[in-house]
Amino acid sequence: MKPKTLLIALAALSNYGAIQAQNMIEFPYGSTPVIDGDFSNTEWQDADTLTIQFSGNTVTVYYMHDSVNMHIAYVNNLQSVSRMPEVMFDVNNSKSGVWEADDWWFHVSATDCEYQGQHGNYDSCMAVRPNWTAEPNMASGPPSPPYVDTIEVQIPFATIGYDINSGDTIGLSFEVTNLFSAWNHWPTSATLNDPSSWGSAVFSGPTSTQTPNADEDNGYLLFPNPAQEELRIILPEPIENGNLVIFDLTGRPVKNQSVSAIDSFRLDISELPSSQYLVQLQSEEEIQTFRFIKN
Repeated sequence: MKPKTLLIALAALSNYGAIQAQNMIEFPYGSTPVIDGDFSNTEWQDADTLTIQFSGNTVTVYYMHDSVNMHIAYVNNLQSVSRMPEVMFDVNNSKSGVWEADDWWFHVSATDCEYQGQHGNYDSCMAVRPNWTAEPNMASGPPSPPYVDTIEVQIPFATIGYDINSGDTIGLSFEVTNLFSAWNHWPTSATLNDPSSWGSAVFSGPTSTQTPNADEDNGYLLFPNPAQEELRIILPEPIENGNLVIFDLTGRPVKNQSVSAIDSFRLDISELPSSQYLVQLQSEEEIQTFRFIKN
């Protein structure tokens, strides 16, 4: 039996825009930055970015992962304009209209705060949390120079109970707030107490920048890519009682096909709209996921 592996690659479209426009992002795999509040473009060069805009100000959010931790940096227009960064996760991406037990809230200001199952509960706030990291903290009291306008955050997947090897989509919203009257989100349609309004994210693997047609380590092959009428998939050995599912960029399954006792097959994609898709081959032994483009 081969070890379970996972390759997820959602290529960015038009300067990050296409995926983000659908409220779905990909956390790219990258080198681990030093979480010290001293932001460096070199340290964060593997990250992707999005922006949160409010009242003529823009906060740039950098995000990536190293297979163990999520790394997030909020850059510009924080304490100087009375804003503090937060991030919320819907681990099971259940899209419930109310907070559930798997939903998490993280907040950084003069202290670091977290709570599971509820937004804005400050009972857990500490200068340094033992299970995640944020640097630097803001000084207590009314904002005054020198302002803390960049904060770096590291949240282990284990802290929120997410298994990155599952390949599951996770719900999330990035936010900056003044705690009293303003909560500015990505995505812009998100609201605090409605996880169904949050965005979604997937996590790429360390090989996501390689050609997605083939995984040379385990012998899987998908071609042609891009494709118009059909995909050809070749397996390193026959699969028993498997299932093949194609997902669009929102995570919605658009095609499903059973496979059994074969090591190669063709998949008709002629009726799919032109776009990017994930094709996932599921069996009792493993899950393989690849990206392809339909022209």
